[in-house]
Amino acid sequence: MVFEFLIHLLMLFTLPTNTTTTTPSAFPPTLNQTQLNGLPSPLNYLQIANALGDMTYFLGALLYGLPLPVYGLKKWGPTLIKDGIYIMLWSTLYFTIISIVEQVGSDLGISWNNYYNWLYGTQLETVGLFVDVNLLNGILSKFYINFAPLSLASFFLSLGSSFLTFLIALSLLVYENWGWLTAFGIMLMAIPFRLGRTIGATLIAFSIVFWVGLPLLPNFLSLIHLNTYNINNWASIATPAPGGNVVAWVTQDLLPSFIVFTLLGPLTFMTLLTAITTGLAELIGGYAGKIPFGIDIIL
Repeated sequence: MVFEFLIHLLMLFTLPTNTTTTTPSAFPPTLNQTQLNGLPSPLNYLQIANALGDMTYFLGALLYGLPLPVYGLKKWGPTLIKDGIYIMLWSTLYFTIISIVEQVGSDLGISWNNYYNWLYGTQLETVGLFVDVNLLNGILSKFYINFAPLSLASFFLSLGSSFLTFLIALSLLVYENWGWLTAFGIMLMAIPFRLGRTIGATLIAFSIVFWVGLPLLPNFLSLIHLNTYNINNWASIATPAPGGNVVAWVTQDLLPSFIVFTLLGPLTFMTLLTAITTGLAELIGGYAGKIPFGIDIIL
């Protein structure tokens, strides 16, 4: 049995990397590619997970039936059998789970196009304001005027721009590869003796939660009565009133509004998504990550 498993695993790793397969149209669009950035397709990882699940199941049955009174060894038998069945369920229901997640996203009204428009618009306005503030600061420095609020504003604008750049990179990673990440997480969970269970469950939870959650960031800001960051809203903040105090404008309007719009609000939302990811990872790979029945009916 172990020899057959090794042969099967060797065949999976020696599959051609540039072959093109025809994926049924019922599969989600994000999974139609057979290669993602030069990596094996999700189907390859699911096949490996199936093979590992089979090996885990039969290894558990072997340990469970050993005529040796070694409790520390035999107690792994039922655990491995349950793990093998659990992994086979995940790999079998993979496309069903993907479809359910996409349906949930559709019901919540997520739109990645609108989210990207909001995200890139926010970044564009932030960079533009950063350039304006630094230009003004440079002009004042020519006259040996050190305007501390402008320096502070420049720092926070740079920090906000860096955070938005990170958010864009994270969004691209999740949007383009979430199906692949889910399949890879299933494969890691399938490693016998639960060696990759925690990281695999976390990867699955991360890909699902952030694929559904990230496009809801603008909605979250509106829900907690923070204006979504766009050109019209920012124009009323980024321009001091005629004849107004520039220092008061920077310290009382510009900085607080910018920090809330581009840092505190998104960071709060990211913390919420991380907490949900942690809970879902525990549900997938923790104590709840097992079949809800005994193994006696199988043996």
